Amino acid sequence: MIYKEIALVDKTRFEELRSMDDDGSFIKEIIELFVSDSDRSLNELRSSVAASDIGRTHKTAHRLKGSALSIGANRFAALASEIEHESELASINEAMLRLESLRNETIAELTSQTA
Repeated sequence: MIYKEIALVDKTRFEELRSMDDDGSFIKEIIELFVSDSDRSLNELRSSVAASDIGRTHKTAHRLKGSALSIGANRFAALASEIEHESELASINEAMLRLESLRNETIAELTSQTA
């Protein structure tokens, strides 16, 4: 559970993104893309775990990790990485519940930084 030791949001990365934004629309669009992509990926993750498809589970977790890293959602990315490398379905199931909760926390933090 290394992910708990990592900052929820990498403020440096977020500021880099913000510096490319003149009016706030870019940051909002990036957050919206993260929300929709993570929704889709979490649904796929649930489906692949239910089907006991470890390969698809790992691939989906890898995609979630990349998406999270691109916006500085480092804790979310670290947990996705743990799922990506986990081989026990029971452990993956537990981690998925934490990932869904962490996603909401991450989105709230990112959104609050745009205000």
